[in-house]
Amino acid sequence: MVNKILKKDKLEQWAKDITKKVVLYAPVLKNNLPIFKQISDPKDITLDHINTVISPKDLFLKQTETLFTFKLGKEKQITTVEPSEKFVVLGMRPCDAKGLSVIDEVYKKDYVDTYYVKRRENSTLVGVTCNEADINCFCTSVGGSPSGTQNLDVALTDIGDKYYVEILTEKGSALVNESKALFNDATTADEKKKTEVQQDVQFVRGIDTKGLSEKLEKLWDNDLWEQLAMRCLGCGICTYNCPECYCFDIQDEVKGQEGCRVRIWDTCQAGEYTLHASGHNPRAARTERMRNKILHKFLYLPQNGNVFGCVGCGRCIELCPENCDILDALQRLKEVTA
Repeated sequence: MVNKILKKDKLEQWAKDITKKVVLYAPVLKNNLPIFKQISDPKDITLDHINTVISPKDLFLKQTETLFTFKLGKEKQITTVEPSEKFVVLGMRPCDAKGLSVIDEVYKKDYVDTYYVKRRENSTLVGVTCNEADINCFCTSVGGSPSGTQNLDVALTDIGDKYYVEILTEKGSALVNESKALFNDATTADEKKKTEVQQDVQFVRGIDTKGLSEKLEKLWDNDLWEQLAMRCLGCGICTYNCPECYCFDIQDEVKGQEGCRVRIWDTCQAGEYTLHASGHNPRAARTERMRNKILHKFLYLPQNGNVFGCVGCGRCIELCPENCDILDALQRLKEVTA
């Protein structure tokens, strides 16, 4: 596929073309913070940020989602509510796009979850590679890259007054071709500029993950878990905003003879998460929940899926009200000698 160039002053028109045919989601500023929203006015789109406050996983795995409705009585009725909306996501960063791979494994492998799968199938993902890293970004430590294209259909790279447009899939090609008058073929000079800006990204923080999983496997009973958990409030903001966390709860909401079954995000950091109907809780203490979170991301997933449960976006560090820092925690665990 021939890569293209899109001048920045034509981005708005491209967004207009997209909204004429499908729903478009892109970052906008709300209270001066970038978040993904459905776009009605392309002028609202902002790509001048390193990452959105909240990951766009909610576009695929809804925070609250009705699976089906039901009606009791003589004639019982069950009506499924399945997604049919086709949409484009513009402005995904490589870390957020990469995070979908872990969720894919859970919702598409052993049991196919039609709600999630249909949204993935109905979506076209247009990413924006990173020309700079935030202070708490560490994607390269966990197998990612600021210029990564995993799961994207189109990747944009800012090269000044224009974007270098990499067309990665047939869906991406179709999206670009629908507005082909806005695009020009990329030149050798454009390719060189793209390579230069991508190689110039500097990271402030990171961690050497070589041998990390093997080290964690030996630390089950270490006292450091309790020290790490002491600052944690158990609020779950780290997991809710993680692009790779996928846990959920199921609840039935009933009023009279009618009701619905709802799936909602859940967090392993809540005490009720592992509470059995018997009253027993295998992870009753926050220490056990903190240990489970870190081991799941940096031991169990690498062992079972050869991938970290972390994309290095830094949101858990940025948003934690108690300044719990996953990089600091991992470094302390690596340095344990006994």
